[in-house]
Amino acid sequence: MSEPAIYHGDFDLLVPDEVTRHFYRIVQGVCSQAGVSFSLDRSKPTKHVLTLLSTESDAAVVFDIWNELDIRHAALSRFSYIPWSAIRGHCVEAEGVWRLTPTFEALFYLSHLGTKHKQPDNPEVVARLEYYRCLEGVEPDVRDLLSRAGADIQQVAGEAGARLADMQVTRRSIGHRLKNAVRRARGKRFRRRGFIALVGPDGSGKTTVIRLLQQRLAGWQYYRFKKVFRKSLLYKGLLGILRRRPGGEETAKNQLDDRYAGYLFWIGWLSGWKLLFRARWLKRLLVDRYYLDLAISGSRLAGRSLRYVGHVERKMQWMPTPRAILQLDAPSEVIMSRKSELSPQAIDEFRDRYFELMLMSRAPLLVYVNTACSLDAEARILRRIAL
Repeated sequence: MSEPAIYHGDFDLLVPDEVTRHFYRIVQGVCSQAGVSFSLDRSKPTKHVLTLLSTESDAAVVFDIWNELDIRHAALSRFSYIPWSAIRGHCVEAEGVWRLTPTFEALFYLSHLGTKHKQPDNPEVVARLEYYRCLEGVEPDVRDLLSRAGADIQQVAGEAGARLADMQVTRRSIGHRLKNAVRRARGKRFRRRGFIALVGPDGSGKTTVIRLLQQRLAGWQYYRFKKVFRKSLLYKGLLGILRRRPGGEETAKNQLDDRYAGYLFWIGWLSGWKLLFRARWLKRLLVDRYYLDLAISGSRLAGRSLRYVGHVERKMQWMPTPRAILQLDAPSEVIMSRKSELSPQAIDEFRDRYFELMLMSRAPLLVYVNTACSLDAEARILRRIAL
Protein backbone atom coordinates (compact mmCIF):
# COMPACT_ATOMS: atom_id res chain seq x y z
CA MET A 1 0.00 0.00 0.00
CA SER A 2 1.10 3.57 -0.57
CA GLU A 3 0.04 7.11 0.33
CA PRO A 4 -2.59 8.24 1.05
CA ALA A 5 -4.43 4.93 1.56
CA ILE A 6 -1.88 3.65 4.07
CA TYR A 7 -2.77 6.45 6.52
CA HIS A 8 -6.48 5.54 6.76
CA GLY A 9 -7.73 3.07 9.36
CA ASP A 10 -5.34 0.62 10.97
CA PHE A 11 -3.71 -2.70 10.17
CA ASP A 12 -4.27 -5.77 12.35
CA LEU A 13 -1.33 -8.12 12.84
CA LEU A 14 -1.29 -11.40 14.76
CA VAL A 15 2.01 -11.93 16.56
CA PRO A 16 2.44 -14.79 19.08
CA ASP A 17 3.77 -13.89 22.53
CA GLU A 18 6.96 -15.91 22.14
CA VAL A 19 8.19 -13.77 19.22
CA THR A 20 6.72 -10.37 20.14
CA ARG A 21 10.02 -8.95 21.37
CA HIS A 22 11.81 -10.17 18.27
CA PHE A 23 9.15 -8.57 16.08
CA TYR A 24 9.59 -5.22 17.86
CA ARG A 25 13.37 -5.45 17.46
CA ILE A 26 12.82 -5.83 13.72
CA VAL A 27 10.53 -2.77 13.74
CA GLN A 28 13.13 -0.72 15.60
CA GLY A 29 15.92 -1.88 13.27
CA VAL A 30 13.98 -0.98 10.14
CA CYS A 31 12.80 2.37 11.53
CA SER A 32 16.28 3.38 12.71
CA GLN A 33 17.68 2.76 9.23
CA ALA A 34 14.82 4.62 7.55
CA GLY A 35 14.82 7.54 10.02
CA VAL A 36 11.24 6.84 11.12
CA SER A 37 9.98 7.54 14.64
CA PHE A 38 7.33 5.35 16.28
CA SER A 39 5.40 4.79 19.49
CA LEU A 40 4.37 1.50 21.06
CA ASP A 41 1.44 1.53 23.50
CA ARG A 42 1.46 -1.62 25.64
CA SER A 43 -1.30 -0.57 28.06
CA LYS A 44 -3.55 -3.46 27.01
CA PRO A 45 -2.18 -6.99 27.45
CA THR A 46 -3.76 -8.57 24.35
CA LYS A 47 -3.48 -5.61 21.96
CA HIS A 48 -0.49 -3.34 21.50
CA VAL A 49 -0.75 -0.27 19.27
CA LEU A 50 2.27 0.47 17.07
CA THR A 51 2.21 3.89 15.39
CA LEU A 52 4.71 4.94 12.72
CA LEU A 53 5.02 8.73 12.68
CA SER A 54 5.73 10.90 9.67
CA THR A 55 8.27 13.76 9.91
CA GLU A 56 6.65 15.61 7.01
CA SER A 57 3.00 15.73 8.11
CA ASP A 58 0.62 14.73 10.90
CA ALA A 59 -0.09 11.45 9.11
CA ALA A 60 0.62 8.15 10.86
CA VAL A 61 0.45 4.44 10.05
CA VAL A 62 -1.25 2.49 12.85
CA PHE A 63 -0.89 -1.23 13.55
CA ASP A 64 -2.91 -3.15 16.14
CA ILE A 65 -0.71 -6.02 17.33
CA TRP A 66 -2.75 -8.94 18.70
CA ASN A 67 -1.52 -12.06 20.48
CA GLU A 68 -5.01 -13.58 20.60
CA LEU A 69 -8.41 -12.85 19.10
CA ASP A 70 -11.08 -11.27 21.25
CA ILE A 71 -14.49 -12.80 20.68
CA ARG A 72 -17.59 -11.87 22.65
CA HIS A 73 -21.11 -12.74 21.64
CA ALA A 74 -24.31 -14.18 23.14
CA ALA A 75 -23.67 -17.50 21.39
CA LEU A 76 -20.44 -17.91 23.39
CA SER A 77 -19.36 -17.68 27.00
CA ARG A 78 -18.49 -14.14 28.12
CA PHE A 79 -15.01 -15.45 28.97
CA SER A 80 -14.32 -16.80 25.46
CA TYR A 81 -11.29 -15.94 23.36
CA ILE A 82 -9.25 -17.53 20.56
CA PRO A 83 -5.63 -18.15 21.64
CA TRP A 84 -2.64 -18.26 19.32
CA SER A 85 -2.30 -22.02 19.85
CA ALA A 86 -5.70 -22.45 18.15
CA ILE A 87 -5.05 -19.79 15.49
CA ARG A 88 -1.81 -21.50 14.46
CA GLY A 89 -3.73 -24.45 12.98
CA HIS A 90 -5.68 -22.10 10.70
CA CYS A 91 -2.70 -20.29 9.16
CA VAL A 92 -1.50 -21.07 5.64
CA GLU A 93 1.56 -19.92 3.71
CA ALA A 94 1.61 -18.93 0.06
CA GLU A 95 4.76 -17.55 -1.59
CA GLY A 96 6.31 -16.55 1.74
CA VAL A 97 3.18 -14.77 3.01
CA TRP A 98 1.22 -16.11 5.97
CA ARG A 99 -2.50 -15.52 6.36
CA LEU A 100 -5.56 -17.09 7.97
CA THR A 101 -7.49 -19.69 6.02
CA PRO A 102 -10.35 -18.02 4.08
CA THR A 103 -13.13 -19.83 5.98
CA PHE A 104 -11.68 -19.06 9.41
CA GLU A 105 -11.04 -15.43 8.49
CA ALA A 106 -14.57 -14.94 7.15
CA LEU A 107 -16.16 -16.56 10.21
CA PHE A 108 -14.14 -14.44 12.60
CA TYR A 109 -15.06 -11.29 10.71
CA LEU A 110 -18.75 -12.13 10.93
CA SER A 111 -18.42 -12.79 14.66
CA HIS A 112 -16.44 -9.57 15.01
CA LEU A 113 -19.33 -7.63 13.45
CA GLY A 114 -21.55 -8.80 16.31
CA THR A 115 -18.90 -8.00 18.92
CA LYS A 116 -18.50 -4.43 17.65
CA HIS A 117 -22.21 -3.96 16.81
CA LYS A 118 -21.40 -2.89 13.26
CA GLN A 119 -24.21 -1.71 11.01
CA PRO A 120 -24.80 -3.72 7.80
CA ASP A 121 -25.13 -0.56 5.69
CA ASN A 122 -21.68 0.68 6.71
CA PRO A 123 -19.73 1.03 3.40
CA GLU A 124 -16.68 -0.68 4.88
CA VAL A 125 -18.79 -3.62 6.09
CA VAL A 126 -20.53 -3.91 2.71
CA ALA A 127 -17.17 -3.97 0.90
CA ARG A 128 -15.66 -6.51 3.27
CA LEU A 129 -18.66 -8.87 3.07
CA GLU A 130 -18.46 -8.73 -0.72
CA TYR A 131 -14.73 -9.43 -0.54
CA TYR A 132 -15.27 -12.61 1.49
CA ARG A 133 -18.16 -13.74 -0.70
CA CYS A 134 -15.81 -13.62 -3.70
CA LEU A 135 -12.75 -14.97 -1.89
CA GLU A 136 -11.57 -18.34 -3.18
CA GLY A 137 -11.52 -21.08 -0.54
CA VAL A 138 -14.49 -19.91 1.57
CA GLU A 139 -16.77 -22.89 2.25
CA PRO A 140 -20.34 -22.80 0.77
CA ASP A 141 -22.17 -22.64 4.12
CA VAL A 142 -20.01 -19.67 5.15
CA ARG A 143 -20.81 -17.95 1.84
CA ASP A 144 -24.46 -18.38 2.76
CA LEU A 145 -23.87 -16.64 6.09
CA LEU A 146 -22.11 -13.81 4.27
CA SER A 147 -25.09 -13.42 1.92
CA ARG A 148 -27.55 -13.23 4.85
CA ALA A 149 -25.44 -10.82 6.94
CA GLY A 150 -27.01 -7.73 5.41
CA ALA A 151 -30.51 -8.79 6.49
CA ASP A 152 -29.81 -9.78 10.12
CA ILE A 153 -26.22 -9.15 11.10
CA GLN A 154 -26.62 -10.11 14.79
CA GLN A 155 -28.22 -13.46 13.94
CA VAL A 156 -25.48 -14.26 11.43
CA ALA A 157 -22.77 -13.15 13.88
CA GLY A 158 -24.20 -15.55 16.47
CA GLU A 159 -24.17 -18.43 13.96
CA ALA A 160 -20.58 -17.59 13.00
CA GLY A 161 -19.56 -17.62 16.67
CA ALA A 162 -21.26 -21.00 17.16
CA ARG A 163 -19.43 -22.35 14.10
CA LEU A 164 -16.10 -21.19 15.52
CA ALA A 165 -16.98 -22.97 18.77
CA ASP A 166 -17.73 -26.15 16.78
CA MET A 167 -14.26 -25.85 15.20
CA GLN A 168 -12.87 -26.01 18.77
CA VAL A 169 -10.81 -22.83 18.42
CA THR A 170 -12.49 -20.89 21.25
CA ARG A 171 -11.37 -21.20 24.85
CA ARG A 172 -13.19 -20.25 28.05
CA SER A 173 -11.20 -19.15 31.08
CA ILE A 174 -12.25 -16.89 33.94
CA GLY A 175 -8.65 -16.91 35.20
CA HIS A 176 -7.34 -15.75 31.83
CA ARG A 177 -9.84 -12.90 31.70
CA LEU A 178 -9.05 -11.85 35.30
CA LYS A 179 -5.31 -11.94 34.62
CA ASN A 180 -5.77 -9.67 31.61
CA ALA A 181 -8.01 -7.36 33.63
CA VAL A 182 -5.29 -7.01 36.29
CA ARG A 183 -2.63 -6.29 33.66
CA ARG A 184 -4.90 -3.75 31.98
CA ALA A 185 -5.55 -1.97 35.30
CA ARG A 186 -1.81 -1.92 36.01
CA GLY A 187 -1.15 -0.39 32.58
CA LYS A 188 -3.72 2.33 33.25
CA ARG A 189 -2.14 3.05 36.64
CA PHE A 190 1.31 3.40 35.09
CA ARG A 191 -0.12 5.73 32.40
CA ARG A 192 -1.22 8.13 35.16
CA ARG A 193 2.24 8.43 36.70
CA GLY A 194 3.75 11.87 36.70
CA PHE A 195 7.15 11.32 35.17
CA ILE A 196 8.56 10.46 31.76
CA ALA A 197 12.07 9.08 31.22
CA LEU A 198 14.28 10.05 28.28
CA VAL A 199 17.28 7.93 27.35
CA GLY A 200 19.89 8.05 24.63
CA PRO A 201 23.65 8.55 24.21
CA ASP A 202 25.26 11.96 24.61
CA GLY A 203 24.42 14.01 21.53
CA SER A 204 21.08 12.33 20.84
CA GLY A 205 19.15 15.51 21.65
CA LYS A 206 17.67 14.89 25.12
CA THR A 207 17.89 18.52 26.22
CA THR A 208 16.21 19.75 23.02
CA VAL A 209 13.39 17.23 23.27
CA ILE A 210 12.82 18.07 26.94
CA ARG A 211 12.42 21.75 25.99
CA LEU A 212 9.93 20.80 23.27
CA LEU A 213 7.99 18.62 25.72
CA GLN A 214 7.87 21.43 28.26
CA GLN A 215 6.21 23.61 25.65
CA ARG A 216 3.54 20.95 25.21
CA LEU A 217 3.20 19.72 28.81
CA ALA A 218 2.58 22.81 30.92
CA GLY A 219 4.16 22.69 34.38
CA TRP A 220 6.41 19.67 33.76
CA GLN A 221 9.93 20.21 35.10
CA TYR A 222 13.39 18.99 34.12
CA TYR A 223 15.05 16.47 36.46
CA ARG A 224 18.60 15.14 36.16
CA PHE A 225 18.54 11.42 36.96
CA LYS A 226 22.10 11.30 38.31
CA LYS A 227 20.85 13.13 41.41
CA VAL A 228 19.07 9.90 42.39
CA PHE A 229 22.35 8.21 43.35
CA ARG A 230 24.94 11.00 43.47
CA LYS A 231 23.22 12.71 46.41
CA SER A 232 23.35 9.49 48.40
CA LEU A 233 25.73 9.47 51.41
CA LEU A 234 26.71 5.91 50.48
CA TYR A 235 27.71 7.08 47.00
CA LYS A 236 29.76 9.96 48.40
CA GLY A 237 31.56 7.63 50.78
CA LEU A 238 32.37 5.11 48.05
CA LEU A 239 33.47 7.94 45.77
CA GLY A 240 36.05 9.07 48.31
CA ILE A 241 37.41 5.52 48.63
CA LEU A 242 37.36 4.41 44.99
CA ARG A 243 38.19 7.62 43.17
CA ARG A 244 41.89 7.71 44.12
CA ARG A 245 44.14 5.79 41.76
CA PRO A 246 47.78 4.76 42.28
CA GLY A 247 49.97 7.78 41.58
CA GLY A 248 47.53 10.27 43.10
CA GLU A 249 45.33 10.70 40.02
CA GLU A 250 41.57 10.81 40.38
CA THR A 251 39.12 8.76 38.33
CA ALA A 252 36.39 10.80 36.68
CA LYS A 253 32.92 10.44 38.21
CA ASN A 254 31.42 9.23 34.92
CA GLN A 255 34.02 6.45 34.71
CA LEU A 256 33.26 5.33 38.25
CA ASP A 257 29.54 5.43 37.50
CA ASP A 258 30.16 3.23 34.49
CA ARG A 259 32.40 0.76 36.33
CA TYR A 260 30.01 0.30 39.27
CA ALA A 261 26.71 0.80 37.43
CA GLY A 262 25.17 -2.39 38.82
CA TYR A 263 25.77 -1.26 42.43
CA LEU A 264 24.58 2.30 41.71
CA PHE A 265 21.27 0.86 40.54
CA TRP A 266 20.54 -0.33 44.08
CA ILE A 267 22.07 2.75 45.74
CA GLY A 268 19.62 4.91 43.80
CA TRP A 269 16.69 2.50 43.93
CA LEU A 270 14.97 3.86 47.06
CA SER A 271 15.48 7.46 45.90
CA GLY A 272 13.76 6.49 42.66
CA TRP A 273 10.59 5.58 44.56
CA LYS A 274 10.79 8.91 46.38
CA LEU A 275 11.01 10.50 42.95
CA LEU A 276 7.85 8.65 41.91
CA PHE A 277 6.00 9.96 44.98
CA ARG A 278 7.20 13.49 44.27
CA ALA A 279 6.07 13.27 40.67
CA ARG A 280 2.70 11.84 41.69
CA TRP A 281 1.76 14.45 44.26
CA LEU A 282 4.05 17.47 43.81
CA LYS A 283 5.70 18.12 40.45
CA ARG A 284 5.49 16.36 37.09
CA LEU A 285 8.98 15.50 35.87
CA LEU A 286 10.83 14.94 32.60
CA VAL A 287 13.78 12.79 33.67
CA ASP A 288 17.06 13.13 31.76
CA ARG A 289 18.42 9.54 31.70
CA TYR A 290 17.03 6.70 33.81
CA TYR A 291 17.80 3.31 35.35
CA LEU A 292 18.37 1.93 31.86
CA ASP A 293 21.68 3.84 31.89
CA LEU A 294 22.68 1.93 35.04
CA ALA A 295 21.93 -1.37 33.31
CA ILE A 296 24.66 -0.86 30.67
CA SER A 297 28.37 -0.78 31.51
CA GLY A 298 31.56 -0.31 29.49
CA SER A 299 30.91 2.86 27.50
CA ARG A 300 33.48 5.02 29.32
CA LEU A 301 36.16 2.40 30.04
CA ALA A 302 39.00 2.00 27.54
CA GLY A 303 39.29 -1.47 26.04
CA ARG A 304 35.85 -2.60 27.22
CA SER A 305 32.82 -3.38 25.12
CA LEU A 306 29.29 -2.62 26.22
CA ARG A 307 27.59 -5.20 28.39
CA TYR A 308 24.53 -5.53 30.58
CA VAL A 309 24.98 -5.56 34.35
CA GLY A 310 23.96 -8.67 36.25
CA HIS A 311 20.30 -9.65 36.64
CA VAL A 312 19.34 -6.93 34.17
CA GLU A 313 15.84 -8.18 33.38
CA ARG A 314 14.95 -8.39 37.06
CA LYS A 315 16.22 -4.85 37.59
CA MET A 316 14.07 -3.52 34.76
CA GLN A 317 11.06 -5.04 36.53
CA TRP A 318 12.07 -3.64 39.92
CA MET A 319 12.80 -0.06 38.88
CA PRO A 320 10.02 2.54 39.38
CA THR A 321 7.95 2.32 36.20
CA PRO A 322 7.51 5.65 34.39
CA ARG A 323 4.49 6.75 32.37
CA ALA A 324 6.60 6.48 29.21
CA ILE A 325 10.19 5.90 28.10
CA LEU A 326 11.47 7.91 25.14
CA GLN A 327 14.55 6.62 23.34
CA LEU A 328 16.26 9.40 21.40
CA ASP A 329 18.43 8.36 18.50
CA ALA A 330 20.03 9.52 15.26
CA PRO A 331 22.56 8.12 12.77
CA SER A 332 26.02 7.69 14.32
CA GLU A 333 27.58 10.46 12.22
CA VAL A 334 24.89 12.93 13.35
CA ILE A 335 25.41 12.11 17.04
CA MET A 336 29.19 12.34 16.68
CA SER A 337 28.89 15.75 14.99
CA ARG A 338 27.07 16.97 18.14
CA LYS A 339 29.25 15.23 20.75
CA SER A 340 32.19 12.99 19.94
CA GLU A 341 32.30 11.08 23.24
CA LEU A 342 31.40 7.65 21.80
CA SER A 343 32.59 5.63 18.85
CA PRO A 344 30.20 4.78 15.99
CA GLN A 345 30.23 1.16 17.12
CA ALA A 346 29.26 2.14 20.68
CA ILE A 347 26.43 4.37 19.40
CA ASP A 348 25.05 1.52 17.27
CA GLU A 349 25.27 -0.84 20.24
CA PHE A 350 23.56 1.65 22.57
CA ARG A 351 20.71 1.94 20.05
CA ASP A 352 19.92 -1.77 20.31
CA ARG A 353 20.58 -2.16 24.02
CA TYR A 354 18.42 0.80 25.07
CA PHE A 355 15.51 -0.56 23.07
CA GLU A 356 15.96 -4.06 24.47
CA LEU A 357 15.88 -2.65 28.00
CA MET A 358 12.71 -0.71 27.17
CA LEU A 359 11.07 -3.98 26.10
CA MET A 360 12.18 -5.60 29.37
CA SER A 361 10.55 -2.83 31.41
CA ARG A 362 6.89 -2.57 32.39
CA ALA A 363 6.49 0.93 30.94
CA PRO A 364 3.14 1.06 29.09
CA LEU A 365 4.34 3.50 26.43
CA LEU A 366 7.63 3.17 24.54
CA VAL A 367 8.65 5.85 22.06
CA TYR A 368 11.53 5.83 19.57
CA VAL A 369 12.35 9.33 18.29
CA ASN A 370 14.83 9.88 15.48
CA THR A 371 16.21 13.36 16.14
CA ALA A 372 18.03 13.72 12.81
CA CYS A 373 15.35 16.11 11.58
CA SER A 374 14.34 19.73 11.99
CA LEU A 375 12.97 21.14 15.25
CA ASP A 376 9.58 21.57 13.58
CA ALA A 377 9.55 17.90 12.59
CA GLU A 378 10.54 16.85 16.13
CA ALA A 379 7.79 19.01 17.61
CA ARG A 380 5.27 17.50 15.16
CA ILE A 381 6.30 13.97 16.15
CA LEU A 382 6.01 14.75 19.86
CA ARG A 383 2.56 16.28 19.36
CA ARG A 384 1.31 13.05 17.81
CA ILE A 385 2.33 10.90 20.80
CA ALA A 386 -0.40 10.38 23.40
CA LEU A 387 1.71 11.16 26.46
